[in-house]
Parts: sequence; structure tokens; C-alpha cells
Amino acid sequence: ADFEGVVEGLVSVSILSSSKTSEIELPIRLNLVPTPPRHKRILWDQFHNLRYPSGYFPRDSLQVKNEPFDWNGDHLHTNFKEMYTFLRNLGYYLEVLGDPFTCFDASQYGTLLIVDPEEEFLPEEITKLQDDVLNAGLSVVVFADWYNTDIMKKIKFFDENTKQMWVPATGGSNVPALNDLLRDFGIEFGDTVYQGDFSLNTQSPLIATFGSGVGLRKFPKGGYVLPFELFDETLEELQGKKLKVSASVLGLVANVTLINNRTSNQNQTEMAVNTTRDWEVSSTGASTGDSENGSDAEVDATEKSPNTLKDRRKRKKQNQNRDSSSSSSSSSSSSSSMGLPTSTPSSSNVSSSRGRLALFGDSTCIDGAHQTSHCLWLLEMLLLFSSEGKIEEGLRIRVETVSASNMILDASSQSPERVPENSDLLPRFSTVLRTMDSGLSPSALCHKPLYSSANSSLQPGLVWKSPRFSKASPVSKPTFASPVPPSGFGEYTSYYIYYIVACLGVLFIIMLAVKKRTDQGYSRTSPV
Repeated sequence: ADFEGVVEGLVSVSILSSSKTSEIELPIRLNLVPTPPRHKRILWDQFHNLRYPSGYFPRDSLQVKNEPFDWNGDHLHTNFKEMYTFLRNLGYYLEVLGDPFTCFDASQYGTLLIVDPEEEFLPEEITKLQDDVLNAGLSVVVFADWYNTDIMKKIKFFDENTKQMWVPATGGSNVPALNDLLRDFGIEFGDTVYQGDFSLNTQSPLIATFGSGVGLRKFPKGGYVLPFELFDETLEELQGKKLKVSASVLGLVANVTLINNRTSNQNQTEMAVNTTRDWEVSSTGASTGDSENGSDAEVDATEKSPNTLKDRRKRKKQNQNRDSSSSSSSSSSSSSSMGLPTSTPSSSNVSSSRGRLALFGDSTCIDGAHQTSHCLWLLEMLLLFSSEGKIEEGLRIRVETVSASNMILDASSQSPERVPENSDLLPRFSTVLRTMDSGLSPSALCHKPLYSSANSSLQPGLVWKSPRFSKASPVSKPTFASPVPPSGFGEYTSYYIYYIVACLGVLFIIMLAVKKRTDQGYSRTSPV
């Protein structure tokens, strides 16, 4: 782990075919560095990214009219390469997670970076992430994107190639799924879409574009939100009107506790959230912030989560997992629920075994594809908060404290819901939904390299076995290639008939032409 230097070697590849065997040797040289400190290690979530052409996943910025699809890959090596280079220059080390959250060791990383996800989240992923944040000290930074069902219906179109109506599988990102992931932390995004330029203050040269994102609708008591003056893009897209409003699109939570779901006789849920104001804790451990952080708030249990995942057995399983998670973490959160600080941080730093949460409603300003002015400076501030607990001064003086539990930050915004008409659309492209429908264990989706020790060679053979969609797996590999795949052969029967008739017609015309020319030749050569 402490080695630093250059390693090199050869990778031998044997290619077998029916007629011959070919071998090739590839020279490889790598620069190795000592294992970085945990707070400098960032895990990039790639598993929950879905993109065109597997399905109709719309563009992240509604202002871009000439590119209807999200086709850039949303990867560190494609449209997020500029962001990757920026973070590497700051001394961060990024690794790509191509598996569910159940497949990585949270103790090795300081921050999980979730950017523009379109995929759903497994119930086991939600439970595991809660445990990682509360008990393993993992921080989470989320960059969402736009989601509005009315806009999704507006941007559907009829494709002349496939002769089908293309309907978006989700919005710019899957905000209902993000809300499922964050709901037990007391966080919820809304469905109003905003856009416009923003900065921390009017004199700041750091100006960025908020392009088609959402705001925070709910936030836990004691958390911190930052409002900006932005245009209501939902109103502009649907009614052609321009209106500038104040929207809370950035949120910070330090020393977060899980909302404990305990059902009472009146079918109500008691919610307890304690968030210590990290820069206002004295050296004696007494908080100078809000003294009521540990108070409970009652929420009407009739406010149900929006038609989550087909409203099927998965919600029941998810609730069971959350109940077991909350019971196992009740002892660790007891001191926080009484209003006692879990640590004694300094004025500029937070030291806690619990992770922190940082959220922003748009990813366009860190995406290199369509950004007009980037917000990498804001990403740096959020990572400074998530990895080290430090609040940048310009950000600290602008944030506002959420003063009440279950407070609605944006009255004009609704809780985003999945489109019922699309209930059979996203499962065609979603690994998560196919896994849940098949009953396959999430551990089966983890890629595990297996090293063979059969050879006594110094270079062990690497046998890579991917259980995902293997022959033994109940999850069947999709066979479609079009963005909106056909449900059966019958949909294309008419096209084959037209094709056959057209071919026969062309063949008949050719035969007539040949016969006519043959008859003309006979008439010219016949004797008078």
C-alpha cells in the first residue's frame, strides 16, 4: 500500500477459433502511488446511469433543442472528463463503481458521488447506503437533474424509422428514485424545473448556469439550504411564460440521523432528525444553534410515497429492510435524538463518525457536453464539506437554516411521481427492475474477479466471471436494440408483408421490361 513507482509487464492473450489459435502479447506500464487517504478517495456511481440508445432518455438541458437524447455516456472519460481532470488537479482520486451500492466497502472511500442517475435503486442499496452514512462515515454528494411528467409528455414524438411513438423512460434524471434513496434522511426533490445563472454573491466572478434542474421540496430540520433567483422553466415550457422565482436548489446536512419509522396506533409516523450546526459548536460540546434539533415531529401517514416501483412487493420488502436498519441503529442515534452533539468540531471542521450529505438540483454545470459556464468551483466546495467537513466562507454566509421538521420549502412544487403509462417502459432497460422482478439476489450483480492459482507461473491467470445475465441467471438478457423495443413479432408482420409485396412488384416490372426488350429484338430481326 505504500509502494510508489513504475511497474511493467506483459499481458498474453490467446484467441481461439475453429481453424486456428492466435496469441498476442501486450506490454503494460503503470504508475503506482501509495493508497490515498480516505477523504481524498471519491467513488463515482456509474451503475445507475442509463442512456440512449438503449432507451429514450432525454437530454439534461431543455434549452438544447438540437439534441433530443442523453447520448454522451455520463462517464468520467466522456462528457465528465473536464470535471475528472479538475478533481485530479485538486488531489482527489476517483474510482468508477459499475455495480450496485451493495458491492463496495464504504470504509475505503470518503465520498460517494451520484450524478444524474436514471436507474432505480434496489431496496438493499437504500438500506446499505443508510448504514454506510450513519455507521461507516461515508458522505454522499448528489447532483440531480430535471423531472416533470408534463414536460415528459410534451417531448414525446413519433419516430418515422420505427413507426412508433417514443416516450421518455424518465426525465433528465430519475428524481422519484432519488427521493426513494433520500426520503429516510428527510430529503425530497420537487418536480418544478428551474434554469438561469447563479453565483454566491453579486460581486463574485464565479457565475455558473443552472440548466434545467429541480429544487429541494423537503429538507430535515437543522439542515442548510441555499436559494437562488432562477426562472421557472416548467412555466416556460408548458405555457410560454417567463417568471423568476426563489428556489432552494442546494442543501447541506452534517451529522445526519436517520428518520425512524415507528407506526403508532393512529397510523402515524414519528420522525426525529438531529443535525448539529457544525460551525456553531463550542469547545465544551454545547451547541449554540437550534436547541430543538432533537424534537420529534408527527407526519400524516396518509402522505404516501409516489407510486414507487409499480407499487409492488418491493416497497413492502424495502420497509422491512428499513425497519431492521432503524432498529439496529437506534442505539447509535439515541444520543443525537436527545439533542447531544456526536462530536466536538472546531469552527471550521467537523469530525464525526457519521457521513455528511450535499445535494444540488442540476448536473449540467459540471457536465462538459452543453455547459455554458461551469460550476466546478461549487463542486469543490461541496467536496470540501463532504470529505473534510469544512464550510467555505462564501457558502457559509449564504445558507439558511431549516427551522421546522417536514417543512415544505417550495409550495409550488409537487412530489414527483412516476408516470403510470410508463410502468412497462423503464423495466425494459433497467437492471434493477429486472433483478427485483426475478428475485435475484443483489450480490449476483457484483463483478468479482477470480484469480486462478493452477499455474505456478509468476503471472497468475485472471478468470473474469460476470454472473450478470449469465445462462444460469433468472434475469434474461434483453434481445431488443431499438429505443422502444417491440413487444412481439406481430408488430412487424405488416412491414414484412409490405416488403415482400414491394419486392415482388419490382421483380414483376423487371420481367416486363426484359420481355418488352426481347419482343422488340425479335421484331427487328424477323424477315419481311
